[in-house]
Amino acid sequence: DPEIEDSSRVNLESTADLIPAQIQPVEESELELAQRIIKQDVTRLRLLNRVHPDAPLAIAAAEAFATIIDEPVLVEGRIECLRYLDEQSISYDYHRYGNLGRRFHESRRAIL
Repeated sequence: DPEIEDSSRVNLESTADLIPAQIQPVEESELELAQRIIKQDVTRLRLLNRVHPDAPLAIAAAEAFATIIDEPVLVEGRIECLRYLDEQSISYDYHRYGNLGRRFHESRRAIL
């Protein structure tokens, strides 16, 4: 955002310096960003300020099915990170009727 406070800009740039492989700051206009969204170079966007629904950025995101999160950043990381994490669990349970399927070759303890 070109209107971001200087202190916030310094914080963001210093954070980007700490983890250069993960964060790469780019300065571009809203129209340039909208073009990258249309080309599907950007699929998720986290903004610090609200975007107007009629803005070129919002229209480009809607056309390209890109996610824009423009709500205030939450201090509580456990809640804020829910937007970015894709949680899944893997279970290695046996079938309840004893059918082991592909796992029938595995060694097991003796039945008592």
